[in-house]
Amino acid sequence: MNQSETLTPERPDVQSAAAELVSEVFDSDILGDTDVWTPAIDRLISSVSRWIRMDSPGAAVYGPQRTGKTHACQFLQAALPTLFGSTITVLLLTLGGGVKSERAFLQHVMANVKCKSYLSRDDEVLRDRLGEHLYDTAIANGSKRIVLVWDEAQKLTEPQYGWLISLFNELEHRKLRPFFLLVGQPELRDVSQAFRSIGSQHVIGRFFSNQVEFAGIEDSELREVLRALDTEDADGAGPRRYMPTQYAEGFELESLAEPLAQALDVLRNRHQLVQGVRLPMQYLRSAVLVALMKIMHGEVDHRNVSSATMLDCLKETGFLNVVVVYAELMSEL
Repeated sequence: MNQSETLTPERPDVQSAAAELVSEVFDSDILGDTDVWTPAIDRLISSVSRWIRMDSPGAAVYGPQRTGKTHACQFLQAALPTLFGSTITVLLLTLGGGVKSERAFLQHVMANVKCKSYLSRDDEVLRDRLGEHLYDTAIANGSKRIVLVWDEAQKLTEPQYGWLISLFNELEHRKLRPFFLLVGQPELRDVSQAFRSIGSQHVIGRFFSNQVEFAGIEDSELREVLRALDTEDADGAGPRRYMPTQYAEGFELESLAEPLAQALDVLRNRHQLVQGVRLPMQYLRSAVLVALMKIMHGEVDHRNVSSATMLDCLKETGFLNVVVVYAELMSEL
């Protein structure tokens, strides 16, 4: 064998292996897809279950964007049947904009609850079919109580509140016990005040006699929320899967709580905010993802994550651009 034919030992393709890991993390999400409990969700479930036990007709929940209201609705759908047993049916509906006629509104609702008999031009026929579908759904669950959770409720127009009342009355006529929960952004609170100013007690009494805010996560809640986030989902995805060495050395997500709280305190002082900064759930999740990627790439030592690091992570999420807006919104709740 001549010199040109000399074989060299194969070397592992380190870059390819690293790219493969990053691709797997990117596809799977380091934090997985687990439903995460938060104290705000716990308070919401407690309030809603109390109102239902009191036979209240409805309530309103409002809070800024990205605080996790839609996620809370999903959590509520799973939790209420557990609390009430087989005595309650919970359906989630997402409201869209631009619905100008009652027929289009009813058809939109029917699509949300998977009622297929929506081909009619008669509003009364559609309302009757929707009522029958909701009745059959409730009875199939062994239930007389039915909860309709209306997400994005700030999009409701004044005529649509009248259509909601008609649907509510239809369900009562069928001897069901309906509860309508309106969930939306802070504008929803302004809507209730507008109805009060014109004396619309039929709307206030049904949908706004009970109200609750849904805000971000307080400093004192960070540790327990991060602990809830530090789990594997049904597919086995989670930070422990991608960071076995760091976890073997004692790292846990809750170790980020203190430097993150300190970073939020820096923002409070920087912007001279009277109240502490409550972190919206989506920004918390994004900041944690940034921190984990920095640790995985060796940019940050997992044993020494500082408040400056977490402030940088919050900056990368874009939270620093909206922190004052969120603080003002939450101070008004």
